[in-house]
Amino acid sequence: MIVNEDSWTSKAVANEYIRLRNIPPANVIYLKDIPDTWAIDVEQFRQLILKPIILTISERGIANQIECITYSADFPWQIGLKSDIDKTPGQKPPHYLTPYGSLTGMTYLVEYVFREDINYLQLSSNAYFRKRVQAGGPFLPNESEGVQYRETLKMMEESRFGDAKKILERLLDTHDHVGLLWYYYARCLTEDEKYLDSLKALEKAVTNGFVNAEQAEKDESLRP
Repeated sequence: MIVNEDSWTSKAVANEYIRLRNIPPANVIYLKDIPDTWAIDVEQFRQLILKPIILTISERGIANQIECITYSADFPWQIGLKSDIDKTPGQKPPHYLTPYGSLTGMTYLVEYVFREDINYLQLSSNAYFRKRVQAGGPFLPNESEGVQYRETLKMMEESRFGDAKKILERLLDTHDHVGLLWYYYARCLTEDEKYLDSLKALEKAVTNGFVNAEQAEKDESLRP
């Protein structure tokens, strides 16, 4: 439990939370000189909030039992990341990623923050989330279909897309709800120079749960 010692509001909220949750004193950390504002720079966050928290946890020998860091009231909630971004000009993030993080989010990404690694901005930086459920449902092949599927993967590795296409067509007859199969089918169609059919297969892949846009973008087999 992290408390702003300079704020009566923060202490009042924390005291009630501590009482209700029976939080031991060793699990309560009081911080001083926290800026009285809703937004701070990432370097201020590192030095005034994150570093004291991690050092105190280490000094008290409770690191192995801490699963969650909770903030009381009266802490800045927006962390400006521009100073870290400016230090790594070769890694300018895409325009849709704004140069701001949340107090709790940047606390979770503590290792990135301490390294001044702006990969904390990547959409894949937080792996602690519920897995996406495939829109079309899972691929549950029988034994024979499993063998065929593995053969298909091997064929594509060997650039035998024509052979892989025939097997995928058979698999799609009974598993047309599986986005990954449609994605592989689109690869085979592109290699066969059937570009419009490939686009239609990609549409079906997305409709049925395929979400790995980064993989598709880098896939040389999808390039005409």
